[in-house]
Amino acid sequence: MPCAEPTPERDCAQAIYLSNRVDTRPGMAAGEAVDDRARIRELTNRLLAYPELPGPYGAYALTLAFLQEEKTALAIVEHLADGDDVWLSGPARMFRARLAENAGDLDRTRADVTAALARFRQVAEARAIAPIVCVQNMYNLAHRHDDDLIDRLAADGIAYVPFFPLGGFTPLQSDVLSGVAVRLGATPMSVALAWLLQRSPNILLIPGTSSSAHLRENIAGAGLSLSDEDAADLERIGR
Repeated sequence: MPCAEPTPERDCAQAIYLSNRVDTRPGMAAGEAVDDRARIRELTNRLLAYPELPGPYGAYALTLAFLQEEKTALAIVEHLADGDDVWLSGPARMFRARLAENAGDLDRTRADVTAALARFRQVAEARAIAPIVCVQNMYNLAHRHDDDLIDRLAADGIAYVPFFPLGGFTPLQSDVLSGVAVRLGATPMSVALAWLLQRSPNILLIPGTSSSAHLRENIAGAGLSLSDEDAADLERIGR
């Protein structure tokens, strides 16, 4: 039987399946793992080559590229940041701002944050054209640029999905966060998710989960209740 014609949906599904297989099968043969990674790179490149790539598949391609090869991923960030797709350009610019901040380039950080916020303001313009049910931008304990937007969306009954809720490829690290986690008998990542859920009722979380341990940690965050003292301490991280 001939293979089905490639589509973004099929390529993305296969790339994610292979990526999860590489991450969750430590005992797989070395040659098999190399073959899977080569296939993932092939699928990622093909995803990015589609002339009209739907936003979610562009985001998956970016994530897959970072998992495989940092230089390729940085080139993709540049491509998406300067593109016309507001749903990809905004998060890509915020991600580029994070990289610039880590490198100590404050001018580049400010420029990308300003540009990203301008992209995000287009949400209001978009609502004049069609209903919006959800917005996804970079947001977590340490990156709070969307505080006002989240509150406005909550007032309008629009969901907000944080992009990199745990810091993404540079996981959140904070003595304050670790201190609260010790008080609660939880992990820092569980506390970070609990804070997001308590931050606003319109926040929906889709944290990355590549192992059963991650899954248990994520679920634990949903069951944590932060006291006023905990919340006040955590608020200081992003201020």
